[in-house]
Amino acid sequence: MYISVSDLLVFLAAFLGTCLVAAIGVLLIICLVRFNRTIKKVNRLIEDNAEHVGKTLKQLPAMVEGIEKASLSVEKNVEKAGASFAAIETVFTGEAADSDSGTVMTIVGIAESILKVILNYFSSKEKE
Repeated sequence: MYISVSDLLVFLAAFLGTCLVAAIGVLLIICLVRFNRTIKKVNRLIEDNAEHVGKTLKQLPAMVEGIEKASLSVEKNVEKAGASFAAIETVFTGEAADSDSGTVMTIVGIAESILKVILNYFSSKEKE
């Protein structure tokens, strides 16, 4: 009775396959046991804090409504600020969007020139 090489390889492959399946089975059982423990802990935490979770869930719609109102208010304020920035830019750059603003800018420019003349006059008197 001889053992051929092919018989030996078949036996080794079957043995290693069986060991591999057994190892995977043991690891799966360990994972399932740990997962079960974790689920039990989570359930215990939820049961212990059920009252607080319920209160929080009841307050959630009111909180969402408040956040929505705040975001609408912020949106309106941003629009107002954008208009203000545009007006300030027009004042500083002198580029008017319409003719009325151009007239105002002309008046502001004249007033600025008059103030510069007056300031230069008084500053030259103080030096003398």
